[in-house]
Amino acid sequence: DNPCFAAGMVLLADGSRKAVDCVVAGEVVATPTGGAATIKCVVVTRCAGGAAHLVTLEDGVAVTMYHPVRRLSGSNPCSRWRFPCALARPALTRCDTVYSFVLEPATAGAMVIGDYACVTLGHGLTEEGAAHPYLGTPLVLSDLAAMEGWADGKVLLSPGPAVRDPTSGLIMRLEQKERLRGVRTRLHSSVVPAHALGGVGVAGA
Repeated sequence: DNPCFAAGMVLLADGSRKAVDCVVAGEVVATPTGGAATIKCVVVTRCAGGAAHLVTLEDGVAVTMYHPVRRLSGSNPCSRWRFPCALARPALTRCDTVYSFVLEPATAGAMVIGDYACVTLGHGLTEEGAAHPYLGTPLVLSDLAAMEGWADGKVLLSPGPAVRDPTSGLIMRLEQKERLRGVRTRLHSSVVPAHALGGVGVAGA
């Protein structure tokens, strides 16, 4: 339900790369502005039915449809934030879990995955395409801080953790319904028809 990544290589501050499902709290990542920030918390969300609607971008980055990204270089760099679903067609993809991140300081705003700047939770960005009244503000950080696992740097969420505003449809709260144990992303290369999975919900913003 919340904007997340299922695959991609995170750029660390030392110039090395690490898969999104292997990044842990305490690691220092590079930011798109050339700075660095520390991973405060990794938020792991289990996918309903073992699948999620994902957009696969260049560099093997697999992301939910409405997680703001910005291409940094390559053949088509972009100076503004875009939703992945505007860059490539989403597909229902077998995936057990997806990941999102909180940085310290949260206002570092974004990290680099593949060749994309990717907003992080509580980012504080006000630019068009990145701003969000909940996910981009301290409100989401306050909710996460009250959840089990926050102190250890890893919050685990069951499928459908997002509560949406009935009028706008935007996420207005995240809820931890149960504690999950031993989860790890397994992103399968196969894309499956929606009817074969019984109508799995969209994992987007």
